[in-house]
Amino acid sequence: LAKADSAAYAKVLKKVYEAGDYDLIITGKQAQDTDSGQTGIMLAEYLGLPCVSNVIAIDVMDEQHVKVTRLGDAGTEIVELALPAVVTVDVSINEPRLPQMRSIMMAKKKKIQVQKFQ
Repeated sequence: LAKADSAAYAKVLKKVYEAGDYDLIITGKQAQDTDSGQTGIMLAEYLGLPCVSNVIAIDVMDEQHVKVTRLGDAGTEIVELALPAVVTVDVSINEPRLPQMRSIMMAKKKKIQVQKFQ
């Protein structure tokens, strides 16, 4: 995937989605390398799922619905979504935290699951 574009990444993520059981897919708003901001939106299109982009807050309403707050052209907008759905999140949704050294060392020992798709 070294030379992959947003469409290729979305197709890979589609295969991962189809192999699992997911209600909410959360992607970043845009990547550092391509800076296109299209992967999450393309994924939603490939899967036929609703998508809201530029999300800054997610509230679970019940097992079938979430309420998201997004930054729109006219300010903040609140959208209710039926699940399954895709959201692309803005960097402001996260408050970074530093992991403890013990957690870092434990993570090194974890096996990475590899999936092969045709």
